[in-house]
Amino acid sequence: MENTIKNSIIFKRFYAELVDKYGTDKAKVIWDYAEDEFSRLKIAEPSAGKESVAYVFPAVALYRSVEHFYPGEALSVTRGFGTKMGRRLKDIFRGITALPGIPSLMWARMDRISAKLSDGYEIKNLKVTSDKCYMDVVSCPLYDKALKLGTPEAVQMICCMDKEYMNGFRGVDYKRTKSVAEGDDCCDYRLRKTMNMELKEKTIKTLKKKQVFRRELEKQLSKPEADKIWRDAHKRLYGLYKTHRDLPKGVAMHTDTFIFPAAAIYLAMKEFDKDFAYDTMQRIMGERSKAYGKKLAMLCRVPGFDKVFIKIWDSMTRKVFGESSGFKNVFYPKKKDLFRMDITQCPYNKYLTEAGCPEINILFCKNDEYMYGNLPGLRFTRTGTIGAGSRCCDFKLELL
Repeated sequence: MENTIKNSIIFKRFYAELVDKYGTDKAKVIWDYAEDEFSRLKIAEPSAGKESVAYVFPAVALYRSVEHFYPGEALSVTRGFGTKMGRRLKDIFRGITALPGIPSLMWARMDRISAKLSDGYEIKNLKVTSDKCYMDVVSCPLYDKALKLGTPEAVQMICCMDKEYMNGFRGVDYKRTKSVAEGDDCCDYRLRKTMNMELKEKTIKTLKKKQVFRRELEKQLSKPEADKIWRDAHKRLYGLYKTHRDLPKGVAMHTDTFIFPAAAIYLAMKEFDKDFAYDTMQRIMGERSKAYGKKLAMLCRVPGFDKVFIKIWDSMTRKVFGESSGFKNVFYPKKKDLFRMDITQCPYNKYLTEAGCPEINILFCKNDEYMYGNLPGLRFTRTGTIGAGSRCCDFKLELL
């Protein structure tokens, strides 16, 4: 196929733009002039690269042609076409990335994608993580070529396309405020994984770790009933994550891993049957905590470990159950054979109450007894919990 603007997938639509603005007769004259200009550019540089021939030469030729017949109008006409063409491409990319798994695959390979797309460009401040891709393009070969040809303004048409079609990728929030072709110091590309996609992946990942509940549902209920409850749990957990997405890291360690998943699963089951929901939560949480307690007990049988445990328990508790994690505490003076602490404010009580299921708070309180209540060489004592209506949760761990 002959290499002409008419045969270009991108620029052949420019003819319709000319017809709309100048009429059929004038559009043909402008188009023929642009084709001749395109041929001259190719002849002048027979070894020009693919990007120059495919993008820069057609853009420069069309810009020069409009400017030749209508001085002062080329920039607005070419930019207008660029925006419209970008929107068409946006719809195409949106359709492609609507296929299941494509956005996730794209982010999983973002480092390779960004490296491929930036090949030939001078890049600064590149940062690629699991949820973002930032880069500043300080030198663009398309702009540099157009500048060398004496028509740098022509590349703004391509920039206008870019600004539009980049918004077509599902799973990506795209932002760009600068353009080298428009006189800025760089093209600042800022791509972030969309919040919805990020939260959806987080929800799926979290509930995969809670399959013990799913298996119990399938054991006790019909498959349609179990599937319905589990879908509801996904929706509820997604909603909790979305509502509380800006929690401090220390607080999120408790909410995202323990509090919100438990609330979502429990509330989904409760919608089906209240008693079934509570009994299931109580049994599974208890069994898991007892299993963890047995592992700790095995460690405590190692000579001297009980002393080490009570020593590290103080520093660990101040970090994991301190104010940075949403708790308020009263820590008693340190003793080598005793640790005492009162929790006066608890995020488990706070967020489970907000979620509408304060009744399962006491199950988390009970977990402590299962985990620490039967450790060889140690005595765990508690007289009350906030979840059960007391003013505080008192912890007392002492060497026997």
